[in-house]
Amino acid sequence: MSSSERFTRAMLTIRSAFGAAAAWDFWLRMAFQAMEHALASGDAKTIEEAMQSQFVGAWSAAGGKARTNKAKVAAKKTGTKAWEEVQSGSGYASEAGMQLADISNYLLSKGIAHLPKPSWWLDGMLSAIPEGGSAAVEQELGYAMMGEMQLLQEHIYFGRIDGEEPVIESLMELLVSVRHWNPRVLGMGDEWEARKVMLSGALSHPGAKALTYLHSAKTASRVKPVTHWVAADLSHQRGRSLAAAAVGFLQDLEDEFEPAASR
Repeated sequence: MSSSERFTRAMLTIRSAFGAAAAWDFWLRMAFQAMEHALASGDAKTIEEAMQSQFVGAWSAAGGKARTNKAKVAAKKTGTKAWEEVQSGSGYASEAGMQLADISNYLLSKGIAHLPKPSWWLDGMLSAIPEGGSAAVEQELGYAMMGEMQLLQEHIYFGRIDGEEPVIESLMELLVSVRHWNPRVLGMGDEWEARKVMLSGALSHPGAKALTYLHSAKTASRVKPVTHWVAADLSHQRGRSLAAAAVGFLQDLEDEFEPAASR
């Protein structure tokens, strides 16, 4: 088990037992000096021992603040015993493996599972985690979150978001959001009216794994925040026109759109 997988299993386990606040406390403990020294050593055994120490401390702290019945029951188990369950995948950690598989599949589906550097995903924006230890990460994440908060405040101030409509729907209408339906693929002069269809059933078919993506040559190696699926009957002019419009969309991408290019 890698250190990354062990940390994720431990975090999911403590979250399951005590909630999100306890999981966040465990995450913060990973920035303690002892943990950073262990990570810097690169020694797997040293990292595991340091991680165990932080997990046991976080479990004990959460147990002392237990308020719900579930948390009070979990508090009866020692942190050391809970760590053994993390290692074996039993007890409170029994569901962590399935949750980790779901997370991994989600990241694979978004094309960000094999990035060269550790990254975070904040409000749909993918960013590389900066080097320089926990202080640099905390600073950069703080800047990113502050920028998002200021953007939200701006939209509220100018009345783009108000109490008259659901907030989520209002956000999705903003220019910074990307719609599932993109009329740019079809072009403004398309003489046929296109239809939206649900593809979840077709994409769950085993044969869907054989489908591959077409990329603009400029952006082939980049992670794409938007994906377009085009289903066309090439035996008819209508289908050929749709396919041609989709390919043309990739070919006509301009330089300023490269970071947000679709696939």
